[in-house]
Amino acid sequence: MTVSRMQRERLIAYAVLALGIALIVVAHWPGRLDPDSMATINQLRSGFIGDHRAAVLTWIWQQGYLAVDAGPGVLLLLQTAGLGAGCYLVLRSTYRRVAAAALAVAILFAPPTFGFVALVGRDMWFVAPCLLAVGIAVALARSRPDTRAGALSWLALAGAAALGALAVASRLNGAAAVAPVMVALAAVGLMLLARGRRAPRGARTRPLLAASLIGLAATVVAVAGTLAATAAIRTHHEYPEVYTQLWDLGYLTGKYDVRFIPELPRGMQPAQTIAEVERRWRPITSLYMRWDDRYRVVPDAYTATAAEQLAHAWRTAIREHPLAYLEGRFELWTRQLGIGHTPVYSMVVANAANPFGLDGPRFPALSDAAVGYASFWATGERLRGGLVHHAWPYLLVCIAGLVLLLPRFPPQVRLMGVLGAAGVGMQLGLFFLAPSVQWRYELLTVYAAILLALVSGALAVRARRDRPRRAPEARQQEAAPPA
Repeated sequence: MTVSRMQRERLIAYAVLALGIALIVVAHWPGRLDPDSMATINQLRSGFIGDHRAAVLTWIWQQGYLAVDAGPGVLLLLQTAGLGAGCYLVLRSTYRRVAAAALAVAILFAPPTFGFVALVGRDMWFVAPCLLAVGIAVALARSRPDTRAGALSWLALAGAAALGALAVASRLNGAAAVAPVMVALAAVGLMLLARGRRAPRGARTRPLLAASLIGLAATVVAVAGTLAATAAIRTHHEYPEVYTQLWDLGYLTGKYDVRFIPELPRGMQPAQTIAEVERRWRPITSLYMRWDDRYRVVPDAYTATAAEQLAHAWRTAIREHPLAYLEGRFELWTRQLGIGHTPVYSMVVANAANPFGLDGPRFPALSDAAVGYASFWATGERLRGGLVHHAWPYLLVCIAGLVLLLPRFPPQVRLMGVLGAAGVGMQLGLFFLAPSVQWRYELLTVYAAILLALVSGALAVRARRDRPRRAPEARQQEAAPPA
């Protein structure tokens, strides 16, 4: 049996991609686990489900853990494979198979991304589904225009929409970033309907408007579904929104020297008076506002009454000082972008101490090499990465990448512009909802920017290569001065 050139190229590409994913999984097995990861594992083992760390995904993981003892290694494999496959499918919009696979692996090992690829938690649960959903949209758009959509195409599109909903469930403040992805999936769905001459008349005459309305509606449904599902499955309400509210109220307290935090039980909220807020408030995080005098020990959970008191005080403060509120949000956001500040970059490290028997990597030599590589690029006292770990250059690339949305590009390339919109949309949630400055919040913007740069570079090279060569006589005639 002979193997065609296309089959051989496909096998090589899949082997390169699988090898890169396997190397990351083996080096980090059973996954890098930070305190948030440990808290999630504790919830799925104990039956406690809070709403602070992606309750819906914690519940889904809990079902897998109870059914087949699915540990963090399973999540590590799924998120890494999804991330690699998403990058590969997106790059196939302009690259051949082997090149796309090699570049996808290179992105996984890139300095700004490598430290988080193996971190088991909602940060990667948000990024991987977004990229994989866009990759599926690109793959469907690359199919032959005269080919009608079969059951497999519709199944893939439905799966991509489910991935978008999964991303919303992972990080609600990323809904504005998921919305462009949903719009892209709606556009692909309308394209498939048009091929079968089944698209509604309005969708045929105004496809962009129809796709936008469908995609935005799908995002709203995903947000509402996440909130409803969280309320149904949680066993404890942890009121994660208080961290954002405390940052804003702390900022306004320092600005006006007026107490904005209401009188609450001390066991719930240790920082309340002006002096306490000034001592505990930080310009890059609100965590110290909740911790008591013992380091990183959170007081008793808020009650519904206390949470509503704080929310009311927060809403009142915003109504009375809207410009100051926006000023504080802007200062936090610029720090998040790395303007005048280096965001906290969490690199791969040894697993935090835990009672789950997951205290160390399975392959220490590979793990040490991975930690050393990530440490080389880590920011901090020994800054080596420079702008590598500042988000504003990546945001500029995403803004520039919006040009790919123009109609002059083929459908699969125009879908790449959606990544630029997602990277920009992520900033909307970070502007209004971020409670602190963290590099991990920018991962979608970073991946989008890298992919956009690679695709734009390929398009530029292709345009230069395909530019018709003019005859030497014509060039000389153009260069000659007028008579």
